[in-house]
Amino acid sequence: MTTSDTLGERLRAAVGELVRATRTANQLPANQAAALGELEREGPRTTAQLAASCRIRHQSMTSIVQQLIARGEVMSTSHPTDGRAQLLSITADGRSVIVRDRENRAGRLAHEIDTQLSEDEREALSSAVTLIERLARAERESSEKPIREQAARPPAGLDQSGGSGSRPRRRQAVIATESSRIRRKLSAVKSDQSDDVAT
Repeated sequence: MTTSDTLGERLRAAVGELVRATRTANQLPANQAAALGELEREGPRTTAQLAASCRIRHQSMTSIVQQLIARGEVMSTSHPTDGRAQLLSITADGRSVIVRDRENRAGRLAHEIDTQLSEDEREALSSAVTLIERLARAERESSEKPIREQAARPPAGLDQSGGSGSRPRRRQAVIATESSRIRRKLSAVKSDQSDDVAT
């Protein structure tokens, strides 16, 4: 195992343990908090987009969204371009819940920082947090890239202009070329026969 592998495993374990320890201060279940947080950070999303971003099955996210809507923390509106989809947005109540949970977790961490770390250690932690934020952004962009590429990809059987695929067009072009060649041959044969008759 390389140094980066070891450091990555230590970071994963430490962050995971820290998240689990502070989660007890949450008022929301983790999956509901994740959905609200995603809507608060990224803006309106469909259920499918929300499920992909939170890495939750679509069926599970549908149940989560229904609970959030029932409590008035999320609202659903018609999608402006897709009549089959609904756009989900966080409400003022949902934002208040998210802010309250974040403040509770931050307060827990602040207490531990003040009581467990020296001044020099707090400065070192500040630098480490900056690096962790950079890693988090890179990981998020990497995980969302396939989703963006899939959304930008045209439907199967269609080219970029939205018409029929290029394969049928190539087949039609081959047929047209072959037909033209046959007509030229027939014309040449007829011409030869006319010459023979004239002779």
